[in-house]
Amino acid sequence: MNLLDKASIILTPSAYNNGEALCVKPSDGSGDFDFSRATEATRVNSLGLVEVVADNLPRINYEGFSYDGSGNIIPDSGCGSWLFEPQSTNLIPYSEDFSNSAWSKIGASVVGGFDSPDGGANAFKLVEGTNTGVHFLFDSASVLNGSTNYNSIYVKPNGVNWVKLYDGAKNEGIYFDLQNKVIGTKSAGVLDYSIVELSDGWLRIGFSSVATSTSVIFRVYLAPANNTLSYTGDGTSGVYIFGAQVEQQSYATSYIPTDGTQKTRNQDVCTNGGSVSTINSTSGVLYAEIAALADDGTNRIICISDGTNGNRVQIYYSTTTNSLIGLVASGGSTVASLNTTLSNTTDITKVAVKYRLNDFALWVNGVEVAVDISGNPPIGLDRLDFRLGVGILPFYGRTKTIAVFSEVLTDEELTLLTTI
Repeated sequence: MNLLDKASIILTPSAYNNGEALCVKPSDGSGDFDFSRATEATRVNSLGLVEVVADNLPRINYEGFSYDGSGNIIPDSGCGSWLFEPQSTNLIPYSEDFSNSAWSKIGASVVGGFDSPDGGANAFKLVEGTNTGVHFLFDSASVLNGSTNYNSIYVKPNGVNWVKLYDGAKNEGIYFDLQNKVIGTKSAGVLDYSIVELSDGWLRIGFSSVATSTSVIFRVYLAPANNTLSYTGDGTSGVYIFGAQVEQQSYATSYIPTDGTQKTRNQDVCTNGGSVSTINSTSGVLYAEIAALADDGTNRIICISDGTNGNRVQIYYSTTTNSLIGLVASGGSTVASLNTTLSNTTDITKVAVKYRLNDFALWVNGVEVAVDISGNPPIGLDRLDFRLGVGILPFYGRTKTIAVFSEVLTDEELTLLTTI
């Protein structure tokens, strides 16, 4: 038996309408979520291509693809998840047109018209010159002094296998080996980095650092090897480039295309799922298969409630590093706060919170990690939100499944449900 068959509410990344994320169960629409985002946004679709999604449409983002013998994505081989993100702005005004005069070239040139990660022919090739020295392009963006910024770009090798991303305003950067998809030397001020593999050999690479002035000078260097920038170019080798982004975030969010001006993607808001008929206040289980976008020191909450903080059951990543918590409140008081520490909050985790009179437990990846045997269950629960019921602390992350059980599951069932 599939344990999810016992659930009263099931949301998986399977179906949506304009302004709605649709539940698998109940099938009559009574459990469906309201969704809003007042701007377009992008996702990686099931073919591994970057795709623009219209405003007020939820995004199912794909990752974990399988590849054929030529390194190309096998269509529909990836795993989809709901992608909910905060607002962010791409501060680079020409994210795709590297021929624009906003982009300066030193010992290098660009040629357009190549296949890109969005399936078009709008990528450029950054070509090394024949000079002996450095070969790079750069643009600048205004930021807040002291802000944490993430610089990212899509790249694909074509004769050059190493690049260095660099912030010329701060003199911080990191080398990437595009052939082996690993990093090389990085500056001490690099806080974090990422390498994401897409279709047809494209990678999205990036790094974060803290600004020490009011600008970021975004540079992409061609490199013959790790920790080496100066060399004699052949005039033809280089890398394909697409989709440059500078954002005032501690982690990379989805690509925001620009064409002459900075552009903002608004936050995703997913709320008001479930109903009083599908949520049992006195006993039950809240289940989630989720991952945080980053361990960024914020509370990110999934919650069933009565629309107040007084009665609720919630799962959340907390401000404490790598901390995952199940919390139950009744009559305005916390009756159970069940804590555990994860090795990595950005990995998919299966978590369940069990609640009933004098019996509360947190299950994570097949193990009961915390219990509380005293307290009353909440009352009046009638909604499921990707935030607190009062409308704050939204959940930003990846979601494969959310489910509510209106009955308590056995320990054996909770073990099966949450085992990875």
